[in-house]
Amino acid sequence: MLEHFIRDIPQNMNALINILKKKIGQAKRGKEQIKYLLVLDDVWSVEKWDELKNHIMGINKNGGNGVIVTTRIQNVASKVQAFPNQMHQPGRVEDEECWSIIKERALMASSMSHELELIAKEIVKQCRGVPLVANVIGETMSNTEMNPRAWLEIQKSGIWGSSKSVLKVESVLKLSFDRLSSPSLKKYFVYCAMFPKDYCFGKKIDPTVDG
Repeated sequence: MLEHFIRDIPQNMNALINILKKKIGQAKRGKEQIKYLLVLDDVWSVEKWDELKNHIMGINKNGGNGVIVTTRIQNVASKVQAFPNQMHQPGRVEDEECWSIIKERALMASSMSHELELIAKEIVKQCRGVPLVANVIGETMSNTEMNPRAWLEIQKSGIWGSSKSVLKVESVLKLSFDRLSSPSLKKYFVYCAMFPKDYCFGKKIDPTVDG
């Protein structure tokens, strides 16, 4: 099994191809060509998709291989589909499922006051069926006091304005950051944001971050 996470195809393409060639080479049994299924998870850029596709096809020319790409960006999905109608767009989930996700992540008690339940239902509606939003909201609420005032702050926050799921997720993540209880944690998150995606950190942390 080949496990590899890639968000930026132009920067990671050569590394990805080398890993794939190595894994397939190790898995060969004599002269027998193996088939592979490559999953590219959460892809944001397809600037060199055609080049990547040609490289992949050259690794093993036998039929039966497959590539699955997951993305939150419509243009990426349109670009990578090999044939019409091969794009699968998951539907939104029901409010009850979003509520179940929130309760699980927030470790809520099975019973709550009627006032809290009414607020919770409004929060669930504003998730608009996006499980990732419900997940992050649940994590945020796990660090929030279980009282009407605290929950109303989440319900009435400005994160719900966008109808686009990508922007909504970013806004919800911003809410999680804003509600961090420790100022030091916020400093570390800001510090880490200075580095590119998939950056490999050493064990030492810059002491000036705590300054």
